[in-house]
Amino acid sequence: MPFITFKEGNIAYTEKGKGRAIIFLHGFMESSEIWNDYASALSARYRIVCIDLPGHGHSSHRDDHAYWPAENAVAVEAAVRELAPGARVPSRRACRLCRRR
Repeated sequence: MPFITFKEGNIAYTEKGKGRAIIFLHGFMESSEIWNDYASALSARYRIVCIDLPGHGHSSHRDDHAYWPAENAVAVEAAVRELAPGARVPSRRACRLCRRR
């Protein structure tokens, strides 16, 4: 699994497809694997990037064990800047709303 280096560890991610990038983020105690079905469905039209937050999935654990939203937001910002500047980052709620339509 590819990764980017961030502070004291690595942020793992998967990439699939080509075109405009969409970044998917998982919730607490999950991993990027929850987005596999969406990534497969959308990768025909978009470049899908699924990030493992620090301490989750294949990403490194933080030495200070600080997995609060503010710390994770800094890591996500760094990942998005490197992997797909200008990408959209949908939430799980947004995906649920799309499925209803």
